[in-house]
Amino acid sequence: MTKLTAIIDADVLIYQSALQVEHEHRWDDGTWTYNANEADGQHALRFAIESLVDTVGATDFVIPLTDLDRNWRLDILPTYKGNRKGTRRPLLRRHLWEWVQAEYAGKAYMRPGLEGDDVLGILLTHPTLIKGDKIACTIDKDMKTLPGRHYDFGKGRFFDINEEEADWWHMHQTVTGDTTDGYAGCPGSGPKDADEMCNEPHLLVPYEHVMKRGPRKGERETRYRKEPTDNLWAGVVSLYASKGLSEEVALTQARVARICRHTDYDYNKRKVKLWQPPS
Repeated sequence: MTKLTAIIDADVLIYQSALQVEHEHRWDDGTWTYNANEADGQHALRFAIESLVDTVGATDFVIPLTDLDRNWRLDILPTYKGNRKGTRRPLLRRHLWEWVQAEYAGKAYMRPGLEGDDVLGILLTHPTLIKGDKIACTIDKDMKTLPGRHYDFGKGRFFDINEEEADWWHMHQTVTGDTTDGYAGCPGSGPKDADEMCNEPHLLVPYEHVMKRGPRKGERETRYRKEPTDNLWAGVVSLYASKGLSEEVALTQARVARICRHTDYDYNKRKVKLWQPPS
């Protein structure tokens, strides 16, 4: 039997399990509080992990985890996930994060400064860290930026992403941003703009247009024409430039959008190698 290792997005399961066992309680004096039982949370999380392993037919599993105390993306974009500040997290979130590391010692992987998505991406794309076949198990659409076999346990869907498709999705995310994670992408650019740019790369070249009629007759304004290019990154940069933003802004968004692959990590220094545009 071929070995298949499930690489499980534990951040999602921890959040879901913690929320699942949380209850509201009204005290006699009219005070409302939340409460949750640790054993119930542990049972819910264990059941979720084992059910997922069974669903994908895995013979083994590993559990990537986020470093809750430090995040490398904040070093380059201090507002990253700033939209979540003040949002109440489930009571058992940190407890289950600590519990799963002890309960599944040897299978739980957490690396300083990395999010669980990055650890998952490194394990999925590294040719030798995990022997045999691998499958990423998550509900996060960002995982489309990773080449490999995937299982979306929210939709119950298996799919494969090759490297070209993964690169396509990375640039797509660079244009659209991600409101959930609090990075904006290119202002005013939605999925249709990203589709158009990624499917048919083009440069937005500015030119001066003179209004020929109406109340603004004679006024000049800057417009943009599309010129085909083989350099998708140059096209993305021109899109940002059309919004008055520099290549450095575009590069920051691309780096934040990049889920680490094994080539994006320095194992000796234990730090991320920031993404660079193709030369």
